[in-house]
Amino acid sequence: MTAIILAAGLGGRLSSFIDNRPKCLIKVGSVSLLERSLWYLNNAGVTNVIIVIGYYGNMIKNKIGFTFKRVNIGYVTNEDYAFSSTMRSLYQTKELVNGDVIILEGDLLYSPEALSCIIESEIKDIMLTSIPSPSDEGAYLCVDKNNNLVDIIRGRRNKAHALGELVGITKLSKESMHELYKIAENDFNKGIMNRYYEDAILILSKNRPVKCFFKDVVWVGINHKQDLSRAFESSLVSFPYKVQKKLTSAPPNNILQ
Repeated sequence: MTAIILAAGLGGRLSSFIDNRPKCLIKVGSVSLLERSLWYLNNAGVTNVIIVIGYYGNMIKNKIGFTFKRVNIGYVTNEDYAFSSTMRSLYQTKELVNGDVIILEGDLLYSPEALSCIIESEIKDIMLTSIPSPSDEGAYLCVDKNNNLVDIIRGRRNKAHALGELVGITKLSKESMHELYKIAENDFNKGIMNRYYEDAILILSKNRPVKCFFKDVVWVGINHKQDLSRAFESSLVSFPYKVQKKLTSAPPNNILQ
């Protein structure tokens, strides 16, 4: 299994608070959001990670390098990051993915069990949903009686109609990723560059069932100043691991295996 971390975005709504750096390098406590995800992936036994970069991409490379503990790291770039959305970023991994994947949003603060419950699930295609956040911009997952995804709605007034809010941790099979890339290509051929990856998954779900799994976990999607405040006030400020790692100057040979 390969993990894909989406970390290409501008983070424009936080630009005055994060000193010209990608959101994934925001430190909550002593550790950045990206390093936390790499720690959790390492502990879950995931050894191959692809990070999609764009805005200040070299800063991410210089900070993280090509290995982290037992994790091999590769990079792809969304050159269109300034005017496209997350499905465009995810599409950049097409030539590198040859198996099941975990998709993680790079601006996400979360507890390790949020990741482990999805990785350990026997369900091949599954999206994590949880208690809605205070944000007005959340994506809320609506399901049928079997918890299969049937709709994604946005706006606080719609919370009551959904199973929960999209956390930003998703697992998809190799076959589903293949179909998702086709959906993206169809969009691009029509000039559509701004579709969110979760909305592409909704299209996918019309032909391939995608389960939504609800778990009450601690998480913060960091998009606004208020989200930063929530992150610093959360129980996740304390991080149990000490980050000590040597950066490598070149990618390992087995990153795609």
